[in-house]
Amino acid sequence: KGDVPEGQEGYNRRVFFHELGTDAESDQKIFGEGRDAEDWPDVRLDNDGRMLLITVSQGWTKTELFLMDLKKGTPPTRITTGKNFLYSGSVYNGRVYIVTNEDAPRYRVFVTEAGNYERDDWEEIIPQTGGVLKDAELWGGKIFAQYEQNASSELKIFDLEGKNVRNLALPAIGTVFGSGGKWDHDEVFYGFESFTVAPSIYRYDLEKGFTSLWAKVDAPGIDPLAYEVEQEWYHSKDGTRVPMFLVHKKGLKKYGLNPTLLTGYGGFNISLTPSFDSDVYLWLEHGGVYAVANLRGGSEFGEDWHRAGMLDKKQNVFDDMIAAAEFLISEKYTDKDHLAIWGGSNGGLLMGAMITQRPELFRAVVCQVPLLDMLRYQNFQIARLWVAEYGSAENPEQFKWL
Repeated sequence: KGDVPEGQEGYNRRVFFHELGTDAESDQKIFGEGRDAEDWPDVRLDNDGRMLLITVSQGWTKTELFLMDLKKGTPPTRITTGKNFLYSGSVYNGRVYIVTNEDAPRYRVFVTEAGNYERDDWEEIIPQTGGVLKDAELWGGKIFAQYEQNASSELKIFDLEGKNVRNLALPAIGTVFGSGGKWDHDEVFYGFESFTVAPSIYRYDLEKGFTSLWAKVDAPGIDPLAYEVEQEWYHSKDGTRVPMFLVHKKGLKKYGLNPTLLTGYGGFNISLTPSFDSDVYLWLEHGGVYAVANLRGGSEFGEDWHRAGMLDKKQNVFDDMIAAAEFLISEKYTDKDHLAIWGGSNGGLLMGAMITQRPELFRAVVCQVPLLDMLRYQNFQIARLWVAEYGSAENPEQFKWL
């Protein structure tokens, strides 16, 4: 809305209230004035269309929640505590359900009354478990929770008091991508995919407890049954156990010469979970091995895993990738003359580090849209948003590790 100064694209985000059918020029600004230019707000309404929940991201380790009563027209009020944690939530029937890693790196769920802004009055209803709670949405009067266990999805349903009422069976080791439903309907839709299952949408009947396939992507010419998926664990330089997915033809012989393509990301609290890529099947059909390493810096094991691969801990990510390559070689999947690696964006930075630190370990490197000049990256486009993840050379101490 309005002109954006050169170099400020992606910054200075604001929230406006727009009534359908009216001129957008008359929209009222309701949030964001006077806040840091790097703040990134998002909005969602409650089931009555009255309470507006505003989630403000500040880098990749902190968010704040604000609540606004649209009927009263009062200014948004912060309901979090200003601590360096991540918060998200939804409002249902006058109660705020909050998902957070506050003092719980694998996340938990609280509930509090809308309009009550006292942190001491939050009630924990779903405690932290061994898996990472990735999302919790309210559909049909139930909490639809998506977990990640060893980089693979699990789905669980809770009642509004936090009691686990059902675990949903998934077709394979894979990834749930999103869920959708309505506050007052007894059906939920969710997406699922894996290395050998093309993206599919499933419908779950909350009342009958029945799951059915609703739609799927056709993948003609690909026989997923001809391939198998393994999850191997290896040790990084400092002894940390790191998992890695391997996809290949069934009956693959490990004789040390299989062409192998290894990828990783390791940053921004992003997990690399099983996903379907038809391009990879061309590689697999010709006898190749496809490997996905779950490096530190991602969210596969919660916020501790993320923070172990950011800022001054970034070298851990590179060590994890090097150890993945060495594992593939030592276990006779491949050798240095048949091993290629690829990554993009933050994964492109990873490729740059691999070329710099261990060039003899790989036969080929695909480095896509990378960050490579880490002493000056923050000066261009929206890169200042990434300083919380990498640090900035403008800080003398951070300059040293960059």
